[in-house]
Amino acid sequence: MVIIEQLLDSSLKLTANSNLLILVQKEFSKTYEIIKTVANKKNIHTDHVFIDRKAFLNNGLKPYSIESIINVPQAIILLMELSTETTQKRLDLLYELKDTGKHWRITSMPGVEEKHLKSQSFDIEDIVDKSKYVFSRLSEASLLRAYTKNPFGHTDLLEISVNNNVPILSTGLISDRCWGNFPSGESFILPVQKKTAGYITIRGSLPFRPLKSNEWIRVEFKYGKIVYNSIEASSD
Repeated sequence: MVIIEQLLDSSLKLTANSNLLILVQKEFSKTYEIIKTVANKKNIHTDHVFIDRKAFLNNGLKPYSIESIINVPQAIILLMELSTETTQKRLDLLYELKDTGKHWRITSMPGVEEKHLKSQSFDIEDIVDKSKYVFSRLSEASLLRAYTKNPFGHTDLLEISVNNNVPILSTGLISDRCWGNFPSGESFILPVQKKTAGYITIRGSLPFRPLKSNEWIRVEFKYGKIVYNSIEASSD
């Protein structure tokens, strides 16, 4: 499976006889089995810890409570759901793993199911190049403009002041003592507070609310805040 091979080879830089620890929510066991199978074919040693959702929400997961860490893995994969309930504790765990001082490369795969792995295939070098290009353009920007077609046949304009803020680059290539998402390939930047203004029309997918082919969301911003939004469907 190409995407898993890219994860192990390019992102985590694992070779034969490397040690990989997979922290996996029980509901994602099928995805875990696919990763394990590909890793074993490459003679990468795997260990795992199953995460119980209820226990994780109540107590989180402390790195030094994981007995498998004694094996000193070269890399760690965190495989669990993408949800508002688990996001903060997932991020807390990722930062705690990074801050242990161990030379781990850590990948977070929130919400990645078996069907996603079968449908994904991409050129990691192309993604890195494009992400770096966007990063360089954002680094030079003070004002961003987003143009989108609205349902009324006109063009919406959203102006986003970034005031030369430093963007963040996430290519999917992970360094020692760092964590990143996979699949990845993005550069993003924080807007200046109270400056975003205008309209934007969104089609496609949003977290937790995939849009149907005839649905759209139109949002108005004033002084950095949403003052109006609607989700509607066209008749076609």
